[in-house]
Amino acid sequence: STPIKSSAASDVYKRQSSSSTEPLVDFDKVVDDIKNAQGYNDYDTIELVACYTGRGDDSFAKKLADVLKKKVKAPTGVVNITSKGKITNVTGETKIYE
Repeated sequence: STPIKSSAASDVYKRQSSSSTEPLVDFDKVVDDIKNAQGYNDYDTIELVACYTGRGDDSFAKKLADVLKKKVKAPTGVVNITSKGKITNVTGETKIYE
């Protein structure tokens, strides 16, 4: 399978600070990039490889699943990608939202 890439992807969805929670990526841009990717309709599950995107019921992954009406698989913690492309969870687990 060919990965679908978004130019708006980020390893962190929101900046955590005491004064604000500011989005670091344009959610609508990510949605558009995924929907417009070649082969989008061939997949029933979208996998995010970006730290913390699956953490919580209000997570980036949950919102994406709701909008795309597809399963979204995402890590709840830190992920690592080796130079050979192997993906591992450093902390947390992988969750699937529907």
